[in-house]
Amino acid sequence: LRFKIPRIIVSAIEHDSILETCRDLEREEIEIIYLPVNKQGIIDLKKLKESLNERTVLVSIMCANNEIGIVQNIAGISKIIKDFKKENFFSKYPLFHTDAVQAFQFLDCDVNKLGVDLMTLSAHKIYGPKGIGTLYINSKLQTPNYKQILNSKNKIQNKKTKIWDLGFGIWDLPVVKPLTTGGGQEFGLRSGTENVAAIVGFAKAIELVSNSRELENKRARQLTDYFWRELKKLSPKAEINGLKDLRFMIYDLRKLPNILNVYFPNQNSQDLLIKLDLNGIAVSSGSACSARATKPSHVLKAIGLSDKKIKSSLRFSLGKFTTKEEINRALKIIKKLF
Repeated sequence: LRFKIPRIIVSAIEHDSILETCRDLEREEIEIIYLPVNKQGIIDLKKLKESLNERTVLVSIMCANNEIGIVQNIAGISKIIKDFKKENFFSKYPLFHTDAVQAFQFLDCDVNKLGVDLMTLSAHKIYGPKGIGTLYINSKLQTPNYKQILNSKNKIQNKKTKIWDLGFGIWDLPVVKPLTTGGGQEFGLRSGTENVAAIVGFAKAIELVSNSRELENKRARQLTDYFWRELKKLSPKAEINGLKDLRFMIYDLRKLPNILNVYFPNQNSQDLLIKLDLNGIAVSSGSACSARATKPSHVLKAIGLSDKKIKSSLRFSLGKFTTKEEINRALKIIKKLF
């Protein structure tokens, strides 16, 4: 069977590293389906089922959101995808990728329990070195080298030729095609001399986080709960964006324990952000990884907030070294601003 235009499914609240890549792929004639989410930030599973078809090559859903902290049911999504594969003669595709960068510090990201084919992590989110990440690829998905596939056909006429124009089936495609080639390091997936010091630092960070995860969850939950209760005293009409009931966060981790995205009525988030920054308090009005601070948060828009509410919302993130004393200091400064 000839391989027609492939389809990729992502959620509307993915990190920009995913969404911007998808926009680039759209320019390459790849079809992208953006799954909607509800007011809590949970993806529409019915829409996911409806979007799966024989052209779907990849589903990418982040494990936990970096702006509102909502945790997706990754294992449940995996089951939907596996059921679809069974109905289609145990198809290899679609593959299931999860961005677990934000989740790994607090959640058990066991790839077997989650049922994912691909998972990405980043060291800096768990207090490791900056500039290094990891991509997990299920060993069952290894396929022949990309060049071997092309050379075996000898049908390439020019660089504009699409692989599906050559008559390849979807099962002929490699799971991961290297974007850089050369010395063949990292199993040929990413050539170039490895940064050994960063790799060792990343491995140590994983070890430390894994050993302290349960304790850190409890500590972060208690501090966040305290901060929110005190914040409500200063701004009674303030609301949590996303999952509003912190009992869910405390008891079943449907929300990361260290993130609060708060709407402050009649306040300008950019003004608050600058004033807090001048007082040594670092907060965000969107993704901390985005340089486009003036652009409204796509995550808050996806959960249904108006532009007015988005412009009055701030994200507070508690770190591993955040203390109750620091929270009290932040509360005193916020009180003065209000």
